[in-house]
Amino acid sequence: MFCTSCGTTLSPGVATCPSCSKPAPYNVAAPNMLPQPSRVLTQEQPPAMIPKQQPQRVSTARLTLLSILLALLIIGVSGIGYYAVAVRPAEFQAQATAVTQNLLATQTQGTAQAYAQATAATAALTPQEIYTRATSGTPVINDSLDVQEGSSWLQLGSSLYTFAFSGGAYHIRFQKQGGAAESIAYNSLFNNLAFQVQLKIIAGAAGGLMFRFTNNGAYFFGVDRNAAYYLYIFKDNVPSLLTGGSNAAINPGLNQPNLLTVVAESNHIYLYINKQPVANVTNSVFDSGQVALYAANTTGPTDVAFNNAEVWAL
Repeated sequence: MFCTSCGTTLSPGVATCPSCSKPAPYNVAAPNMLPQPSRVLTQEQPPAMIPKQQPQRVSTARLTLLSILLALLIIGVSGIGYYAVAVRPAEFQAQATAVTQNLLATQTQGTAQAYAQATAATAALTPQEIYTRATSGTPVINDSLDVQEGSSWLQLGSSLYTFAFSGGAYHIRFQKQGGAAESIAYNSLFNNLAFQVQLKIIAGAAGGLMFRFTNNGAYFFGVDRNAAYYLYIFKDNVPSLLTGGSNAAINPGLNQPNLLTVVAESNHIYLYINKQPVANVTNSVFDSGQVALYAANTTGPTDVAFNNAEVWAL
């Protein structure tokens, strides 16, 4: 304890200060320990308090609210998912059906118009003009048929026939009398086309080309060594003659070159020999297929040589 008047240290229980004789009730704790005046706290003047940083805790009310929001979010997402999976496809199907119907109607109308325009355009041209137009572009197949490399036709052989490159040409050979053989170009599916090839009948009766070749049949355009031409349709192994006859454009006899060309657009088929028109027919049995080379005989061995095969897609 200390005297409040002179600051002398006082012993406990002393009634007066031995130095200045002041009464002991004025004795208090050390000056640096004296309390500070207190402040009156009012609602208008809140205390300036700096709370300690405590770990944040989520109240039960807030947790419940978050749970509700999460539940609503899940329900909302599920609802969107159901709308996308169950509702939208039904709408899409209805819309797609309408669009498809319109598209098919448009395509059908467009196809009919295209065929009508092609028919009108073709009808307005002479056969020679049709040939010039059909063969004036860049051919899809341009095969000299002199070597195997790069050719659309393959070398094949058996005890009955051979398809081989020999002497700068592609040969179809066989010994059977009254027989025929065809060699199909791979990767040669066409619809409207112009197909042209040069051939020589070295031995046998006839040679030519086939087009729109399918599993059910094909068209065959050929010439024989007697200066006759013919266009057959083979359907289910049954041949039917569409047109044929003699023509001065054909080089008759053996070892004579003849250039055969067919132009097939829709159901119109035009035939040319040595670039001269010889006939045209209308037939719609086959509208697409592959192309092939063909040889046939009636007696004796067969050997037909082919060169310069070209196919234009029309």
